[in-house]
Order: sequence, then C-alpha cells, then structure tokens
Amino acid sequence: MRANVRVSADSCCTPAENERYILRDWRRFFRQGLQYRHLTRRLYEHLTHNCGFVVRRGKGGFYEAYIGDPAGLLSFLDQFDRRAGCLSAETGSTDWLEGEHADLNNAMVDTVRGLIPAFRDYAERELAERRPVRLCA
Repeated sequence: MRANVRVSADSCCTPAENERYILRDWRRFFRQGLQYRHLTRRLYEHLTHNCGFVVRRGKGGFYEAYIGDPAGLLSFLDQFDRRAGCLSAETGSTDWLEGEHADLNNAMVDTVRGLIPAFRDYAERELAERRPVRLCA
C-alpha cells in the first residue's frame, strides 16, 4: 500500500529546474506589474537568500519595503538595472552577481532590462507627489 505523500513544489526538482522556475516567476512578477500575488514563495526566498535582500517581517514586509514604498522600489529596481550599476539595495556592492547563483542573478537582470524604465518612472512620480512642498517666505 502506498502512502499519500505530498511533496512541496520546491523540493521536487533539480537545482537547474528550480532556477528555471525562479526565472519564470521573476518574469511573471515584472510582466504582471509587480503585483504581490505574483511574488511567489520560491522567488521571495531566492531574493532574500541569494540576492542580498534583508528579510523584513516575511514576504509581506519585504513587499511593503521594496515594492510598496516608492523609495524602496527605486532601490529594488537599481539592483536589477545595469545602467544603475546593479548595486545591492542593502550593501551597495555587486557581490550578489557573483558566486553560486551568478548565472541566475545575471539572467534576472537581463530579463527585466526593458521593463525597468516604466517602473522607475512610476516610482519617481509617486515619490515626487509624496514630498512636502516647501513654500518660500
């Protein structure tokens, strides 16, 4: 008699397959407008474990800090934008593009290259609207 065993989606694949899933999730996350529902657990864990982002009260806290806040969004986008130097939002280095996950992390940068300007424009507009206006006396 076989036992019914549920295997999580993350544990049922090879590292190469997992990387393909992460890249697929990454594309979807950007193409769907950075919507929270498209930030999969697998993608969130890759961002926090292998791209240098700090865990902030779980996935919701991460989303609020880096996507929901215009200044955080600009830092997030800069990390994946070669024109901005791909500097880590946390450390200001490019170490996250080297090492064990270099191929995947560089593919993530290349995948969203054409989508970043529109999100950057949005974040800059939002940031400008939230800044208090100083009147000259």
